[in-house]
Amino acid sequence: MRKVQISEQVADYVRRLSPIPKKRIRSALKGLEQLEGDLKDLEEPLDGYARLRIYQFRVILSIQPDKVNCIFIERRSIVYEVFESNFLR
Repeated sequence: MRKVQISEQVADYVRRLSPIPKKRIRSALKGLEQLEGDLKDLEEPLDGYARLRIYQFRVILSIQPDKVNCIFIERRSIVYEVFESNFLR
């Protein structure tokens, strides 16, 4: 079982959501302990990261053998551009 670490950005984002999406996201994040969910490795320029798809939301992850770091969450339409411009510089 892996430890799931949630960044402050992910925690704040989820906290602001309405109850139904909040519940779905929390459940999906809990499933990361067993690497469950719709996971996919990302390609250049985001190689080394993975994404978790939860309905219209995407969580950018860093997966190590003993832990999963949930780094960034946003709606699908903008998540990759925002993450790339804010975290990969």
